[in-house]
Amino acid sequence: MQTLGSLLNRPNQNRPLLKQVRAAMVVEAANEFISKTYGQGAENQARALYLKNGILTIACLSSVLAQEMRLREKELLRAVSAKFSPDTIKKVRYLA
Repeated sequence: MQTLGSLLNRPNQNRPLLKQVRAAMVVEAANEFISKTYGQGAENQARALYLKNGILTIACLSSVLAQEMRLREKELLRAVSAKFSPDTIKKVRYLA
């Protein structure tokens, strides 16, 4: 039986799988940032949904919170860039 690490390190065979795992990790990092920055109550109001083609989509139930998140978008990008490569997120899209 092979380990997950050895399967992910195969050059061309699992490239789509690696992209999906990285996207899920970016979404999790964005959700952690939202929780830490805006408090535990924001978890029910805003959530990063997915990363596709370099665009992170965040759903937000409160338009006020969505506007606040737009104002602090660079902080989110810095926090995610610290864990991943700087060009991981090219744009943030808000669904309010």
